[in-house]
Amino acid sequence: MSGLVGETIFQRFHFDSADSWDFLVSGNNDYSSSSIIDFSFEYNKGNNITESAGNITVSKYGWYFITCNIGNWSQSSTQIDVKFRKSDPGGDAGNSTYVSQAGRILISSPNLGESYGVTTMSWITYLRSTDICHMYGTGYLYGNTSDSASAQNATNRFVGFRIGA
Repeated sequence: MSGLVGETIFQRFHFDSADSWDFLVSGNNDYSSSSIIDFSFEYNKGNNITESAGNITVSKYGWYFITCNIGNWSQSSTQIDVKFRKSDPGGDAGNSTYVSQAGRILISSPNLGESYGVTTMSWITYLRSTDICHMYGTGYLYGNTSDSASAQNATNRFVGFRIGA
């Protein structure tokens, strides 16, 4: 790609693409039972993306690179168990059934001096133009993001961008 002097491919797709998103957890969130994780702080959202309560819907089909940082505050919960889910192609038209991609379990112990545990997961997956995707699981997510200035140090982040048809 020409014109990328001093710029990474990630920056080009992430900030200049109508087919990308970057949402972060704001505040502290206790997901003591399995549920859709709501990354409520919008850092970047392309024009072809919609978001509602943690659910991302793409309007342009293709291959997407998706990555997620998840951080746990071990004083409130010693384990996080999260996975990426997307609409089931064999499911109904309402996209109410999901298939799970490989996820991650992270265990941290405040007794061993571990205050926080952070893990990163990434996938390349095909999304149809009406697919819904989200992160799903349990944990006590510590969100230190309240504005764009703090977003660069976010502990919990859900990012995706289209890489091709």
